[in-house]
Amino acid sequence: MNETECDIVEKLRIKNETALHELVKMHLSFALDLHNDNFETLFDSHPLVEKSKQNPNGSKKLKNDDGIFHCELTEEGICRLYILIDFIVEDINITQEGIFRKCGSAVRQQELKYKLSHGTDVDLNSGEFTVHDCANVLKACLAELPEPLLTDIHFKLHHIISDLISPSMSPTTRDNAQKKRLRILQLFMLLLPTSVRKFVQNLILMLHKVTQNCEQNKMDSRSLATLFSPHLLCPKNLTAKDMQKYSGVLSDELQFMIDNVEELFQPPKELITDVLIELKKCNEISKSTDNVLDTAYSFCERKAGDKNYTEIELAVLYAQLHNMPDNPWKQKLLKRFNRQNGGLSPVAVKKSTPGKRVIKGIGNQLRKVGHNLFSRSPKQMKLNKETEEIDTDDDIIDTNETEQTKETETDVKTTSNGTQTITESEQIFV
Repeated sequence: MNETECDIVEKLRIKNETALHELVKMHLSFALDLHNDNFETLFDSHPLVEKSKQNPNGSKKLKNDDGIFHCELTEEGICRLYILIDFIVEDINITQEGIFRKCGSAVRQQELKYKLSHGTDVDLNSGEFTVHDCANVLKACLAELPEPLLTDIHFKLHHIISDLISPSMSPTTRDNAQKKRLRILQLFMLLLPTSVRKFVQNLILMLHKVTQNCEQNKMDSRSLATLFSPHLLCPKNLTAKDMQKYSGVLSDELQFMIDNVEELFQPPKELITDVLIELKKCNEISKSTDNVLDTAYSFCERKAGDKNYTEIELAVLYAQLHNMPDNPWKQKLLKRFNRQNGGLSPVAVKKSTPGKRVIKGIGNQLRKVGHNLFSRSPKQMKLNKETEEIDTDDDIIDTNETEQTKETETDVKTTSNGTQTITESEQIFV
């Protein structure tokens, strides 16, 4: 399988396996020319044939057998079977005549099955077991699976594919039908679980290598397909009558896979185009929902809220200082407060409307009222006769505590020594 195409498909499988399966099924429906209703029936759990009353191969696990025989194939079981495959494909073994056909020793095979089933280390190069022993144990493991390696639910699909080819077709039409058949099988392989698909690929590659040495071992693709199709493609509940009916069709199917294994596990070009589009969509969705950016934005908002809270509390403290009686201690505290605040008076909170706060400098209010409230130099704080009226709302400081007010109502008169009074009705915080 082309490495680049494999990486593209596997990348989408990791990001969104459901999307990949939907794309594969969509391309399968196009290739088979089936509508939605007819297409979905291919993937139901009911096989094309009726179930036999009893499974001839048996579906129960053998007593005291907790390994890879008579049970579903697991990751660990697949790894143990790779030991057999690696031994069979060695040059000295794959050329042995009658491989997968000759029986070998039943006693040695039973011992090998026991060791593989219980995870015991096996040294196949020690000469204790022959290649025929290993080949028959591998075949027996596949035969004893509760479900065929290529699954029951795809049995109908293989039956439909077999109808694509007819002996009466012209060479050109037959060639086009074979290309379509290959494209359908390529898509079908992508629906298998990753570990199973890789194992099937290595298994069929092994069978293909056997056929390449058919002059020595006398085993061609047709012979191997006849031996392995019941274990790879046929449902375990087939009756003897059904087995005879479908064995030829499924043998043709497996023979085609063996002869075209180099292209069988390559994804179709049309699918790659759609996979690239889907990957682009996944990347765009990932960028639009970046949690790091959202978190940073929320952090800035929280910091801004802390700053506003500090300014309000400073204004409250400043107002409390001015509520103290006039004495040297008050002047000392005000001087120290202003020095710590950088020479700037804190802000006050303006309540122009209920529930709304506006920040305003308290220094402006105090200058409007009269600097004589906290200054010993009356000459610097003369007010004009028509002093600007101070809005009551502008002078309210939100303190969350009891506020003290002082109302004065008098006339402004300027005397000869420069003293002054307040002419308007005003409400201030002192």
